[in-house]
Amino acid sequence: MLRIANALHACLLAELRRLVLWLPVGMALGSAGYFALPYEPDFIGGALLPLLLSLCAAGAAWRWWGYVWGA
Repeated sequence: MLRIANALHACLLAELRRLVLWLPVGMALGSAGYFALPYEPDFIGGALLPLLLSLCAAGAAWRWWGYVWGA
């Protein structure tokens, strides 16, 4: 498992300046997932869950950024 994590870390470091190009892919996947739903999500599924996931992703990115740059 550690070998996989190290390989992923090396790939992410190599692609660091191009990671922003994956934002449209993430937006497209989110839109496709939304339109694939059979019904309109309620408030918790439509507003709070994406907010919580965004905060978790921001926290993970903040922690990873410090790990990469040694801060």
